[in-house]
Amino acid sequence: MDAPRSTDGTAAVLAIIVVFHPDLSRLSLALDAACAQCQRVCVVVNGADPATEKWLNDRQRRGSIHKLILAPRNHGLGWAHNRGVEDARASGMSHVLLLDQDSVLDADGVSRLLGAERDLGRRGVRPGAVAAEFRDSRTAVRYSFLQWTGLRFRKVRRPERDLLPVDHAISSGSLIPLTVLETVGGLREDFFIDYVDVEWCHRARHAGYPVYGLTMPLVDHQLGHGVRRLPCGIALLPLHPAWRVYYIFRNALLLYRAPHIPRMWALQHFRRLCAKGFAILVLCPGRRRYTRAIMDGMIDGLRGRSGACGRFLPKVDPAMDSPTVNTGQWSRVSPPRSSGKAVGVSAQGGMQVASRSSGSASGDRSAPAGVPTSRETPGR
Repeated sequence: MDAPRSTDGTAAVLAIIVVFHPDLSRLSLALDAACAQCQRVCVVVNGADPATEKWLNDRQRRGSIHKLILAPRNHGLGWAHNRGVEDARASGMSHVLLLDQDSVLDADGVSRLLGAERDLGRRGVRPGAVAAEFRDSRTAVRYSFLQWTGLRFRKVRRPERDLLPVDHAISSGSLIPLTVLETVGGLREDFFIDYVDVEWCHRARHAGYPVYGLTMPLVDHQLGHGVRRLPCGIALLPLHPAWRVYYIFRNALLLYRAPHIPRMWALQHFRRLCAKGFAILVLCPGRRRYTRAIMDGMIDGLRGRSGACGRFLPKVDPAMDSPTVNTGQWSRVSPPRSSGKAVGVSAQGGMQVASRSSGSASGDRSAPAGVPTSRETPGR
């Protein structure tokens, strides 16, 4: 299928927006910005509640969404991105732009990222991904990239609009060519959340595709529930609920085991991880919950356990309107296949995507429990 191209005729970008119990007003801003700049928008809902589903169905009928994938339960960030990549391939796109539900692009964000990629091409560089710095309008904080010197990490302090190789970029706001994904493979689904982007960036660099950062903020992204400034203002600590801290510590240890992660990088990163854990336990309320999350995460990481952990699943508490810990049992998810291609649904228990009638606003409810459904806007 031939996709419509960007204004310069060289690229067709599909925006993949991953949704989990969103703030609909914020999601509306993210959708409007993506729809105005990308040739196609695919929304993947990780755990569709009726209110969100109804709202998204309405936005799809109005043309803001070209492909809507609804998963009754949360399969994780990597799974959701990989489903969007599949849609990009099927619709003839050249690039994917990964976005979170709270990430709002600047009006010229996509054109600047594509321009940066073209600049690199003229230098003879084939980037794995191009991303820009992001800011959090809630706190007025601008987040810089990190570079790895071979011995330590250092923050990038460069002039505005500089373009340089970086250690990694967060998934939200990253522009990735589909040709790179064909070679490097998709995002790891067994990480569920956290370090999915870091692992992929290292895998891309290992395959010969460096990751580049543009030193100007082009995305307004809400990181965690806010930040807390450490004593003397030496650093900022993003605030995450305990269930999220579990995956941060578990997946970091899983990441260190990957063959494309340098040992010195893992050692220095572990030092930073320990410092973060100490700061969380000292500064964040709920020390018992965080202690349990950190300890369980490290134990499971050492044991090589991956996938969604039933003891630490994101769950929205209506009274708190924020994610809390869901107590349960272990839920094992198979690790990604080693073929180098994007991890498919079959790697996650043989699930299949069911078609959804475009003539029904409410959708076909006959799909088996736990099976995602999808609907595509006709003619898009």
